Amino acid sequence: MERIKKSKYFLSPIIISVILFFIPFFWLKPGEMDLGGDSTRLYFYDPVSFKIGASITVLSLVVVTLFAAISILRASLRKK
Repeated sequence: MERIKKSKYFLSPIIISVILFFIPFFWLKPGEMDLGGDSTRLYFYDPVSFKIGASITVLSLVVVTLFAAISILRASLRKK
């Protein structure tokens, strides 16, 4: 069985990974907040408004689903 040779570039990916890991920690100034691309990022600015908006969204989805279910039920009952 032949031994696997160590490449002379063995440490290169490790060093690059470590550097790329630590870059974001120096990216932001102290006290600065990165909101990223998450849809819940507005929670950090105004939690109360976010919760109200989120609950209204969930409520509207429930109402739309109920209306869709009722209309499907009515259509199926008319066919009989």
